[in-house]
Amino acid sequence: MKNIISFLQIPLVRIIGVIVVLYFGLFSNKEKPDSLGNRLSRDEIVKNFNEVKERTRFISTTIQSGGQNQVQIAKNSQLDIEDIEPGTGNASIDCGMEAKISYSVFDQSGKQIRNPSEEKIIIGSKINDFIEKNIIGMKSGSIRNIQVPKDYISSNQTVNQLLNFYKSDLRFQIIITEFDESQIASNKPCNL
Repeated sequence: MKNIISFLQIPLVRIIGVIVVLYFGLFSNKEKPDSLGNRLSRDEIVKNFNEVKERTRFISTTIQSGGQNQVQIAKNSQLDIEDIEPGTGNASIDCGMEAKISYSVFDQSGKQIRNPSEEKIIIGSKINDFIEKNIIGMKSGSIRNIQVPKDYISSNQTVNQLLNFYKSDLRFQIIITEFDESQIASNKPCNL
């Protein structure tokens, strides 16, 4: 035992030991999502940075919504819809158009109950009719808050389930992250 301890005290052995531990800890387990090597990979760092950036954007617009940047645009059958950021460009979203959105859901205390995630949505597809009907008229880069009272009854079952589960007013915050202005709106009615 004494020989092993004296062997481990040699500086070169210590350096090699540290290198071996780093190699196996950082690089040999990249296929395991929980490994330190995977969490420190370039892709994960970029993903985490983008997630922090999105959360910061949601927090900053939440703070702005209490101030003068808040512009109420409609009271839509009990929904309170407010544009926080008007967006840019000449064209606005209409039926049949495709947009890339990011949205979160918050309860009345401001606790985030759905993390922001990006998805492509086609207006009128009725995949998420609640979001589809409430982003019509938005422009690229615009941010909209939709206040949903806890007694609201939606045609969208997911919204109803959230309201029933949390027993709280909800706030949907939608960001139009990408929108091709060259799209032509559909002549067909949306039926949303």
